[in-house]
Amino acid sequence: MFNETCSYNDGDGNMGGWLPTVIGAGGSIGGGLIGKAIGGAAGGPIGAGISLVSSLIAGIFGAHAAKVKREDEISSAWAANGPRAIDGVMAAYRAGQISGQEAAGALDQIESEFLSMTAQITKYNGRFGAFPDPNGPRPPNNCNWACGTSWDLHQQIIGLKSQLTMGGGGLGSLSLSGADPVVLVGLGVIAFMLFK
Repeated sequence: MFNETCSYNDGDGNMGGWLPTVIGAGGSIGGGLIGKAIGGAAGGPIGAGISLVSSLIAGIFGAHAAKVKREDEISSAWAANGPRAIDGVMAAYRAGQISGQEAAGALDQIESEFLSMTAQITKYNGRFGAFPDPNGPRPPNNCNWACGTSWDLHQQIIGLKSQLTMGGGGLGSLSLSGADPVVLVGLGVIAFMLFK
């Protein structure tokens, strides 16, 4: 029953593929090998007990592998689409296609979508489904990927919303807060030369 070619990863990011080959259906390592090694009348009950424990361990590792796989799927979906959606909102705002209010609403919606899609996998202070206070300090520990990313995303959204003005988009809503001083001096020189 032992598969000498077992590996940690079965090719799809799931570590559950090697466990059944090592333990076998119903915990065959415990039931088969130990039962044969002990032999006699004691071999059966001890082998059955070890078989049960082996099956429970296989179940625990299988469930953990499924959670890890689910977290990988969600984090990959976010990495592929989340930043692009944020960039798209800000590009539309800068091009004058949407107002500051519309951009702020879209950014809030992106954050809300992230919280919704990660609620089932986030873990903070040992509790699944719990998120840290987004306005408090960043959690230094007891916070998995979804938990930490939720805090980072909230801070990013706050920063982007501070760049928005709540009027129309484009040049009519140009916000110079946080602008590079060299650019501001250059704009000042151009304005001085135009109105001289």
